Amino acid sequence: LLGLRGTIVTLAAVGAAAAAALALTTGRARQSIVTTGLAVAVLAVLFALPRWDPELMSGGAYKYAPYLRGGDLETGLLSGELLYYREGTAGTVTVRRTAASTALAIDGKVDASDDADMLTQRLLAHLPLLLHPAPRQVAIIGLGSGVTAGSALTHDVVRVDVLEISPQVVEASAYFGRENNEPLRDPRLNLIVGDGRSHLKLGSSQYDVIVSEPSNPWMAGVASLFTREFFEAAKARLAPKGLLCQWAHTYDISAADLKSIVATFVAVFPDSQMWLVGEGDLLLIGGPDRVSPDLDRVASALRRPRVRRDLEQVRVRSPFGLFSLFAGDGDALREFSAGAIIQTDDLLGLEFSAPRAIFGRSSDVNARDLRQRAAGARRPAAVAQAFAAATAADWRDRGRMLAAADAHHAALEDLTHAARLDPRDRETLEELARTAARTQQLQAVDRLFEEFVAKDSGNAAARLERSRLAAARGDYVLARRLAVEAGKLDPRSQAALEQLAAVVADEEDSEALAVVVAGLQQAAPGSASTLYYAASLEFLKGNPPRAAELAAQAAALRPGDARVHNLAGAAYGALGRVDRARASFRAALEASPEDPVAYVNLGTLELQGANPAAAGRYFMDALALEPSSVPAREGLARSLEILGQADRAAAVRRGS
Repeated sequence: LLGLRGTIVTLAAVGAAAAAALALTTGRARQSIVTTGLAVAVLAVLFALPRWDPELMSGGAYKYAPYLRGGDLETGLLSGELLYYREGTAGTVTVRRTAASTALAIDGKVDASDDADMLTQRLLAHLPLLLHPAPRQVAIIGLGSGVTAGSALTHDVVRVDVLEISPQVVEASAYFGRENNEPLRDPRLNLIVGDGRSHLKLGSSQYDVIVSEPSNPWMAGVASLFTREFFEAAKARLAPKGLLCQWAHTYDISAADLKSIVATFVAVFPDSQMWLVGEGDLLLIGGPDRVSPDLDRVASALRRPRVRRDLEQVRVRSPFGLFSLFAGDGDALREFSAGAIIQTDDLLGLEFSAPRAIFGRSSDVNARDLRQRAAGARRPAAVAQAFAAATAADWRDRGRMLAAADAHHAALEDLTHAARLDPRDRETLEELARTAARTQQLQAVDRLFEEFVAKDSGNAAARLERSRLAAARGDYVLARRLAVEAGKLDPRSQAALEQLAAVVADEEDSEALAVVVAGLQQAAPGSASTLYYAASLEFLKGNPPRAAELAAQAAALRPGDARVHNLAGAAYGALGRVDRARASFRAALEASPEDPVAYVNLGTLELQGANPAAAGRYFMDALALEPSSVPAREGLARSLEILGQADRAAAVRRGS
């Protein structure tokens, strides 16, 4: 009723008043006067305290401060838009939309999102439901964003009981309706607002699949969902051949604690399995009977339209995509967790040891250890068969799947393998180049492309990607030469002309661009790319009216291309047509929410329009996406100076 701040202030006031009352009853005048005076002073301070900022208080500074590199701490915590904020008995629940994603957090810790978490959220439902021969009754502990429940309902299940302790989480899940397919509207779903552990311990329902997706065990009270007694309670509620899928994590946890969780699970489910999703999430699956992956059954289930569409959203397009996440079973799990402590209700060391590992930047040591173990472990027949039959396209899709889950280093390995299997596949090479940029491995990937060209002089695709990498590091001479060579190898390639146009446009060489645009107009007259580069040429020549006209035509043909909208916005801005410029930049954001250029453009527009508060928001979003962006940093500093926040402006300029 009072909220967190109100409760703290009220209890402090009650404590001060109690101290004064106690002092007055002692009969010692001097002590009574001093203590009463102090109590009155405390009460005065309490009532004079300023209200706190919900955005800052719910930002999770204790957890995310090491990752905020966009300037000062406040800038990082305030980026994005706070859509939902509620304080409840089970925790403070927020939903925040940033440039990259929308995230649901409990007590500042992000527990669900529509971005990198999507793969885990969907596979929490799909993996156990695909491994079970005929799931009908399902229980899910923890609603979160609702994505897991929505994915479970794509299967032929009869009933899904969702146990969620926080009414605020139920409300917040509405912000993910597009991603979760609104499971609360499905008549097969039964929402129980209450404690999931108590439901398993005291209830009598039998389930084919139970999914437990709690928060991290270092959150107060959550470790009780990782004990032997909890797993035994779940086992008692499983029907014959039933499966429990338990989420755990490899980040922000010591090796000893991770092994302890696995050991506790294996103590109850000896014939269990472990699946590593991305670079941070672990799914433990076990039941009263041995878990047996069935390649044919999984392949058949993946052909069901609703299941297929749901998994394709997280780039899972074949059984290989799923089975490639297998990290061990039975003996491998016992070997991994040998000698680890078993967590029990009356000796729950995890609740005290787990919080020690959350401070500082996360390490991938645990995930790397698990991947190495998985590579050398015996695989079930279905998993081994999937690996043996995997094609270059399968490895490319797996790389895309992991990249979308922010597991960029693992994705780089898979895409490199796919490229070696098929060095001419343009899609693979493009994805590999993008992933190399995210992992700071541009030089290594450039050497790989150079190797492909040396072995195959006719490989135009590798030359094109080398050209893009060269342009990204500012080597326009090499970028131009490679684009020309690619065009000579494949004279009909519009991609080679477009890459050459991109290079000379970046160089602002209007004469060279005019020649390339003429070639594009001959090869693909009226195409979106031709119109875009023609607009770029007019803009370079100082003709913004014509540039705006051509860019608008290109945008109509290719509304999903952020570059086109940004160019149109720049042309409209040069013409003083602020509303059209703003609309174009916002269209660029809709086309590519992770494009920092559009945020900088909008921030600059708002700054020119004497709206520093709005400008600051856009610059903060740009810095969240690209912390090294000099225009975003300087724009934010200028906005803060205009708002009278000189200290923060100086901190932003010092940031790195």
